[in-house]
Amino acid sequence: MNLILNLIFIKSFGAIGACIGTIAAEASVMFYQIIATKDNINYKKVFLLISILIIKCIAITLTCTALVELLKIQGAFKIILISISFIVLYIIFNIRTLKNLKITGKIK
Repeated sequence: MNLILNLIFIKSFGAIGACIGTIAAEASVMFYQIIATKDNINYKKVFLLISILIIKCIAITLTCTALVELLKIQGAFKIILISISFIVLYIIFNIRTLKNLKITGKIK
């Protein structure tokens, strides 16, 4: 599928065409997998958990950015501080999930 789409799109769009072809091929595989596994996987629950995770990550990112901006830090130290604070806040926000992973070996 990817090869066919790339042959079509690369002639017209070059490197961007390769990107379009690859994304279209991967999307078609993803949709097929969703349809093929819909009886085995509760996708409503999966998408809800992903949505919650995205909201948490946005909140953590905003908090880290605000913290660093308030401290007026620049350069490499800014990147290091943002990274460390993101990791710490991620662990704090997801402590219950991490405990479940440790105790049961899987996400509930």
